[in-house]
Amino acid sequence: MSTIDEIMNLLAEAKRQADAIDERNLSFHIGTALLVAQEISLGQTSKRPRR
Repeated sequence: MSTIDEIMNLLAEAKRQADAIDERNLSFHIGTALLVAQEISLGQTSKRPRR
């Protein structure tokens, strides 16, 4: 298992736990980090710097 896969698993578990205790703000931010990790895993990140 690659490092990014391990990170995605940890983020997914953290999101489930945040959802379970109804921490919506935390859950949202973990979900955002999970989406970024998925983009990295799939190689879909932009090569241009963000503004």
